[in-house]
Amino acid sequence: MVWELHLTRAEQKSITQLIERAINGVDGTKLQPMDIEADAIIRALFVRNPEAAYRVTMLAVGLAGELEAQGLQKAEAPARKTWLCRLFKPLSATIPAPRQITAPDIHPSA
Repeated sequence: MVWELHLTRAEQKSITQLIERAINGVDGTKLQPMDIEADAIIRALFVRNPEAAYRVTMLAVGLAGELEAQGLQKAEAPARKTWLCRLFKPLSATIPAPRQITAPDIHPSA
């Protein structure tokens, strides 16, 4: 297998568009608020695995290209949405209430 180590202009554009979409949403629509717990896990994994940002980005670009090649439009997208798909979904009109986090009960052993 031959690995191409230099990006084409089209690949550079695809990466830039993916990151812009992740930051700004589709057509500038608001994104759902970040899940703080998921964000912490992702950041920790990226710190431990510095090349993960590259690997995840290239995976996402490849998957987006496959979907585009299959001709899937927004309306034709599969009904089952994973958490990754929800990252790029525009913010809906109704926002769920924030999760309540409570401290665990600590009972000293006697």
